[in-house]
Amino acid sequence: MQTLQVSTVPAISTSIQNLFNNNGPVSAEYDSIIQMADTLAGELKTGALSEEDLEQVRSQFSADYLEKTMHGHSFSKPYGYAGDFMIIDKVYRKQICTEYQKWDEFFHDVKATRAVRNRKDYFKAALRIASRNKAQVQLLNLASGPARDLYEFYQENPAIDLRTDCIEYDQQAIAFAKDLTKDYQDKINFIQGNVLRFQPEKPYDVVWSAGLFDYFNDEIFVKILNRAMSWATSEVIIGNFTPDNPSRNFMEVLLDWHLYHRDEAHLTELALKAGAQPHQIQIGQEKEGVNLFLHIKLQD
Repeated sequence: MQTLQVSTVPAISTSIQNLFNNNGPVSAEYDSIIQMADTLAGELKTGALSEEDLEQVRSQFSADYLEKTMHGHSFSKPYGYAGDFMIIDKVYRKQICTEYQKWDEFFHDVKATRAVRNRKDYFKAALRIASRNKAQVQLLNLASGPARDLYEFYQENPAIDLRTDCIEYDQQAIAFAKDLTKDYQDKINFIQGNVLRFQPEKPYDVVWSAGLFDYFNDEIFVKILNRAMSWATSEVIIGNFTPDNPSRNFMEVLLDWHLYHRDEAHLTELALKAGAQPHQIQIGQEKEGVNLFLHIKLQD
């Protein structure tokens, strides 16, 4: 196992180059890369490391690498924002660039990446539960992204009558999702718009948002959650990464991908501020324990 030396920027840069010389990391080196990011983050916070130092570390990743890899897409943000529909879909599909296979395999093994894949399964399970004893389920999906979770749900549950409105700001995401879900176009309605200004024309059984609210500060979180509760008749489900995310520094330092991380107590506090009653609040999690889900049960 290669041990990364993380005491200085030159040592870190050399360690990265050594990994490239070996065509990327092997599984025994994965934890050391996360540790390197943790050290960089710690030194940034104390002032021992400058932004210029960090850019020197980031410069070890070539333009070709940044163009072709999962890491590169996340960092470069070709659609102009973090967590775009395409990177989420690539995570769902575990896309691998053969030229940088070891690097992409590492990326897909990161806890945060696993959690994103797991939330697709969490979504499908939550909808199966919501459909019990209902002839039809009306779903509002906030920031629906690639809609692969929806696509798989319709594929796997043909007997469930699910009708979905998807609110998505990115027109390219809508075009992608429409093409992916074209076999179910009679059941899915895509609405291009900003969640902050959205006004529904009907109530929904379930309001779901997997990866939107952890980009909101607390004030906006409470405001939109309060509105979502007024749109739902049965349940609101909101995903949010936990501070226990062991990949947080990797995301922030090497991917420039920043989220508002919140634990169970924080999510509960915000739900109460939004008008939920204590007995209505439940917190779930996907199997990695990195992505939490705030459930507000408006009725059984």
